[in-house]
Amino acid sequence: MDANHNPSTTEEQAWAPPLALLQVTGPEAQPFLQNLLTADLRALAPAAGTIQAVPAAFLNPQGRVLFVVVVALASPQQAWLVVPEIMRAETSRLLSRYILRTKVRLVSWQGAIELQEPLATQPGAAPWQGFIRPAGEGEQYSLGWPNGWVLHWTSAPRDPAHAPPAAPSPWAAFHGQEIATGMPWILPGTSGLFLPQMLNLEQQGGLSMEKGCYPGQEIVARVHFRGQVKRHLYHGTAAQWLEPGTPLYSATTTPEQRGSHAPGHVLRLAPQGQGWRALLVAEAPGSYQSASGVAITIDAAADDQGQRKSTPRQPSPQSTSPEMGTTSSDQHPA
Repeated sequence: MDANHNPSTTEEQAWAPPLALLQVTGPEAQPFLQNLLTADLRALAPAAGTIQAVPAAFLNPQGRVLFVVVVALASPQQAWLVVPEIMRAETSRLLSRYILRTKVRLVSWQGAIELQEPLATQPGAAPWQGFIRPAGEGEQYSLGWPNGWVLHWTSAPRDPAHAPPAAPSPWAAFHGQEIATGMPWILPGTSGLFLPQMLNLEQQGGLSMEKGCYPGQEIVARVHFRGQVKRHLYHGTAAQWLEPGTPLYSATTTPEQRGSHAPGHVLRLAPQGQGWRALLVAEAPGSYQSASGVAITIDAAADDQGQRKSTPRQPSPQSTSPEMGTTSSDQHPA
């Protein structure tokens, strides 16, 4: 981050929220999540003492993403859900509605995730892979992340009396590097705006077209097999801070159209130099601006890489076909 660029506390809380955990345990933990989320968790088969993870989304009946989690599976009877702290309560509320008589227990883990920054002299940990080892009266979990960092937590939250001294928050650096990997966290301002295909979840292993039913699956399947998604995930730069979910307009968007159609939305931002590095969902590369006039540009290089679809972090190929499964969130920007 440039020394002259100092985001306010409010901005940093919005773009660099700490990650939090929900724990799902019980004889039916894995099938419970399998029936609700977009990823196929049957592909996860961690050996004893290890964990495997995958991003996944929960959708509304219209196929729109309400939240994104990373499912860290330790066994068919135990899973951890990594989610931005600001979304933890809502994630727990929505999942709890489906427990009913299922043999599952969902609890909000109150400890703090510890971050280990990648070292220049060592390769980063394998993404979405981790291990479990004894730690006092419980267990310590360590999970590699796509940006090279490692997340650590324990099954029993640390006693505050034995916690390490307070240190500067590492979340700003973590999220700044995470933007480059295209991790599509959903925050309150973007919940319900996007189909999972718009967030590159299929390329990241977080959306399966082979699994059975889950909420919103019919719309997702219709888009996949009959039509094309019109908007995709891109990297870009913004001149100023914009709230996640801010509608973006192109030069060809008329004032009359602004009330009914936004060709792009801000997903995430992080400071970069004098401006902001951004992930945004848009119809095409080019120059955009917010209603307040803040300029944002999609990088041509990111679009070129996206055409090759070489890694999960890049945008999907463009399509000129009409988007299917359109809801009011497309017609009226949030």
